[in-house]
Amino acid sequence: MHFFNLLLTVFFTAGAQQALAAPVDSSGELEARELVIRATPGESESNPINLEIEVEDDSALPFDGDCWAILCKNAPTVLQRNPDEATPRQTGNGVSKNGPKGTGPFRNAGQKGNAYEKVKAVPAPNGAISSLLCLPRNYPFASVTQGGYGAHLLPATEGSQSTQGGKLNGRYFANNVDKSPCGNSWFKVTGFKAAAGATLG
Repeated sequence: MHFFNLLLTVFFTAGAQQALAAPVDSSGELEARELVIRATPGESESNPINLEIEVEDDSALPFDGDCWAILCKNAPTVLQRNPDEATPRQTGNGVSKNGPKGTGPFRNAGQKGNAYEKVKAVPAPNGAISSLLCLPRNYPFASVTQGGYGAHLLPATEGSQSTQGGKLNGRYFANNVDKSPCGNSWFKVTGFKAAAGATLG
């Protein structure tokens, strides 16, 4: 009888230890999953807000250039918004928004003695040199920390540049992309699509 009671005690103790044993997460996988769930999109480069850009009207021209930079030049798609430094970034690119009399790589391009004499002038559809395609379009955008010196520059008209800026700011607002780099300011350009009812020619 004493032996039988002893045997029951051994089995009960072993079963209790098995039932009470906590799972061991040596790889940290469970903790990592919880951190990903708790993280707010936009807080970091590894967890950006997805931003699909709507294209319509004049904005098609500069957004085409952005798409080219991403697809053909492997330009980054994960960016951090910081408009406070936009003007210095534009200045670093030789960009000015002062109309046809401003400065930049596409104004008076190809003329000897010009700082941008090696830049090829942009031909208009009729074969003449277009004086309207004089504003450099930046990608990455001037409104992000990755913009500025070293960005891809493509010619755009003043109207298309202005329209694109408005569309981009609208997408920032709609997707809650913060202005401050200390907030939820990281976003990823996931694609370009025609806005509802838009006709792109």
